[in-house]
Amino acid sequence: MILKTDFQRSGAGKLLKYIRRDREQDASRTKVPLRDRIGRELDEERIEQFIEKSEKFGFQRHLIISPDPDADFTAEEISAKTRKFMYQGFGDQPTTDYAYAVHTDTEIPHSHVAATGHEPELKMDVDDIKRLRDRAKESFDEPERLKEKGADKHAEQAAESPDDDPEQTRPQKEKLVEAAQIESGPERDFDAGGY
Repeated sequence: MILKTDFQRSGAGKLLKYIRRDREQDASRTKVPLRDRIGRELDEERIEQFIEKSEKFGFQRHLIISPDPDADFTAEEISAKTRKFMYQGFGDQPTTDYAYAVHTDTEIPHSHVAATGHEPELKMDVDDIKRLRDRAKESFDEPERLKEKGADKHAEQAAESPDDDPEQTRPQKEKLVEAAQIESGPERDFDAGGY
């Protein structure tokens, strides 16, 4: 799990424009749908209302949530898990509102979140960001998901080679299952770009 975040003391107009773009479809001006806190697609009027609200508050936080690609989340799952994460992290904040988009146009599917509200609700120090990363791992159930996907993958590989001597491949299979149970690997990085 990678969670990146930054903030600006400004409105969210440029940020929303950035997270709506679809790099694969830039030439045709196709946009990634922006969604609200319950997953509804925002129309242009509601996007403009969000931008006006962010200008009123004068503070925005950008979050990028990138689950491990080996967990093999679908775009719909990333969307639902992003909402769960944001509710757990910011649901009790009286002025915080957010919009998000799920990007599947890169090797690593991820979501971008634009949050706005009174600055004290969204301001974070290093410890706050660490807690936020832990909450993202919990919301996405990533360690458990990686174990399941790893076991499924290795079971498929074992089923594909029925001609092998079961006694000879048993230690290899056990090593693969053990490797799949590793809960977290080295952090990955991806082109987050700028806005």
